[in-house]
Amino acid sequence: MTNKRAKELADIVTNGDILYMLDNAAKNIKDWTKQSKANKGISRAINWNMFCKDFDYNKEYPTILKYRMIQEFGDYLPCEYTLKLKRDNNRDKPTHFEPDLSRFI
Repeated sequence: MTNKRAKELADIVTNGDILYMLDNAAKNIKDWTKQSKANKGISRAINWNMFCKDFDYNKEYPTILKYRMIQEFGDYLPCEYTLKLKRDNNRDKPTHFEPDLSRFI
């Protein structure tokens, strides 16, 4: 999840989507000691404890808080929010010329 995409999603996701994301993340994350995507100085577990552990479905959250949750755990959002990256397998090879090493040989 890119920061730009997380900012876009923070404005449009519902509390139901965030609850789904957090439930999915809690079930699927195996290594909570990995470095946080949102803050490189802390682990995923600390990020969870700061932003997600007391999530209340009925409470209205500020966009910045939603952004922090999505920034870290946005890969677990419902499918309609994930971007499908298009890969161009038919790319031409880059232009290439052999280097002129005559001065060095």
